[in-house]
Amino acid sequence: MNCNVRTIARFMFFACAMSLTGTRGLRSQAPETIKEALAKAGVKRDSSSLIDALGNPKPLIRGLAAMELADQYNTKAIPAIEHALSNETDAIQRLNMAAALNLLGDPFGTSALVAICDDSLLSDDLRLEAAERTLDIKNIRCAQAVKAILAKSEMPSLQSQALIYLTDARLPPNTVATTDTLFESGLRRALHSMDAETRRKSALCVGKFMISAMKKDIAAAILIEHDSSVKDALVLTQKQLSEK
Repeated sequence: MNCNVRTIARFMFFACAMSLTGTRGLRSQAPETIKEALAKAGVKRDSSSLIDALGNPKPLIRGLAAMELADQYNTKAIPAIEHALSNETDAIQRLNMAAALNLLGDPFGTSALVAICDDSLLSDDLRLEAAERTLDIKNIRCAQAVKAILAKSEMPSLQSQALIYLTDARLPPNTVATTDTLFESGLRRALHSMDAETRRKSALCVGKFMISAMKKDIAAAILIEHDSSVKDALVLTQKQLSEK
């Protein structure tokens, strides 16, 4: 089965990329839609069949069913998805069920996503994916967890994802305080990443949140930066900080 990359209000098909390939990468063939994947599994797309599929023996099918119900905006299925989520043992499908409920406007799903964000025993990419799903309803309760991941991670892909969240989240001023050492630590780490795009995003994030404590870091980074797009971002941020 190929992976589905259809978006439902930023609803990435995380289940397939992780459970089938073991990575977040996608195969080269054309991706299936949720409809096609369910059809291959013999699951019809009517409400009754999808609700029954929430109890399917295969975890992926359970997650697919929840996502399809969310895609159909079937609010009558909320109790069934809540029940399935409460009994789900597969971490990836818990994420997908919680995301489905979140898109259906159910606070139970949002709380489940935040719980995934805060669970340090789970993989960081799963936690970051849960954080991104909360942004579907402009919820920023995962901000602290994301900053903690940014501060400790040395993987450019995770650093980049965390920076994207922190930029997209539109955090209020009191969420990123000038004395937020955890956030600063994460940005400094990302600023020295081997990945140019991660460095660029880190520089822009410093500018966006006007983190004056990193003026020297930005100045030092400009002197050694060899990538023109990153240097442009650094110079822009330096100008923003000097005007503060």
